[in-house]
Amino acid sequence: MGIGLAEAKQALLAGCSAGGLATLLHCDNFRARFPQEVSVKCLNDAGFFLDMQVCENCIPY
Repeated sequence: MGIGLAEAKQALLAGCSAGGLATLLHCDNFRARFPQEVSVKCLNDAGFFLDMQVCENCIPY
């Protein structure tokens, strides 16, 4: 683990937009790197992208 992480009591993995999606995808792996007594949380800020058409006659990107 990086400097100081071995002594951590709490850990937060956070990201927004594409980083939020990465947070969702890697939260379990991040949790597995810490002992059970460490409080681990993951914060996804706007990283969930719906794959759906939101209006009729929309131009897809």
